[in-house]
Amino acid sequence: MGNPKPNMRLIRDTAYVYILTIPTGMVKIWFAVDVDARVKSIKTSCPYEITIHKTFWMSRKCATAIEKRAHDILHTFPSRGEWFDCPVTSAEFAILTAMEDFIAFGGVNHKTIPVRYRECFYGGKLTDAKIAKVSGPDRISDGKGLIIRVGKGGTKSFFLVSNSDGKRTHLKLGSFPEMKLKQARIAAEVARSQLRQAKNYRIIREKIAAKIS
Repeated sequence: MGNPKPNMRLIRDTAYVYILTIPTGMVKIWFAVDVDARVKSIKTSCPYEITIHKTFWMSRKCATAIEKRAHDILHTFPSRGEWFDCPVTSAEFAILTAMEDFIAFGGVNHKTIPVRYRECFYGGKLTDAKIAKVSGPDRISDGKGLIIRVGKGGTKSFFLVSNSDGKRTHLKLGSFPEMKLKQARIAAEVARSQLRQAKNYRIIREKIAAKIS
């Protein structure tokens, strides 16, 4: 028996999310149907040698969403255009975390993600009123790693999701409605700044309390 014929429709609907590296240490996360052709076009305007570090094969619609989510996860690193000044392990972590986030919402296709999460992720504005209306269990994002976890009983807590040494951490900032969204955003900024300098959560929480009091 010969090999089964490939499903050409499936192949046409797939793409790659990939990681590129250059000698300066910067990395790029992008997606393309034909990675080699895309890299060849990038080389015409890049003065450095470009290396394809790793590729992830998935549906085309999923690839566009995973790329955007991975960029959001890496927002704390310095960047030049679409190149991030971060370890390649952090880029791998960002893609895998993005895939994990999407699977957690019932499938990697971004259309299956709850509307309110997509609104926040794609530039929507979160407000205290919107948070108050959310029923659990759920999780919504304000962007830049600030998320609100909603429990089965309706409890709501602010967390800052960060990436440190390739590990994902969740730092609790406070509870809603005692902590308002504006305060949570300030707390998240303080936490991001402190996490770059130290990992002592007690000190970070003390600085947060002093900032929002």
